[in-house]
Formats: sequence, C-alpha cells, structure tokens
Amino acid sequence: ESRGNRFKNQNMTVVEKGKDLFDTMRCGSCHGAKSDERGPSLYSVYGSKRNFADGTSGIADADYLRWSIIDPYRKINK
Repeated sequence: ESRGNRFKNQNMTVVEKGKDLFDTMRCGSCHGAKSDERGPSLYSVYGSKRNFADGTSGIADADYLRWSIIDPYRKINK
C-alpha cells in the first residue's frame, strides 16, 4: 500500500476497500442515513438523478462518484 501501513489488510474485498476509504476520508461526518444541510445521504445514490446548486443535473454514475470523492465541492447538491 502506498501509504505504507504494513498493518492494514492488503487483501480486502471491494466492499471492505470502500468502507476503509469512507472511514479514512471521514465521509460519515457529512453523509448520514438522511440528507441534511451537511450533506446528502449516500443510500441508493448510485444511478439516481442529482440536482445541483448551479441549476444543472446529472446521474450519479461511477464517474460522478469518483469525482465526488476526489473533489467533493465540484458539484454541490441542492
């Protein structure tokens, strides 16, 4: 692993890697079970229509999710 943590499990499943990323990036500090002013809920977000503060909209596909992790302020939901 590039971060050099020899104690982390290197053979994680995709789901485990996702949970690790969610925890490491502290996504849960803004994204809870329900949408609120801090951030939208992530339950059933994949494939859903997203309405953005700039008046545009889009579908939450793999590219949208990737960019939401890399640059969370790129597209702000209404």
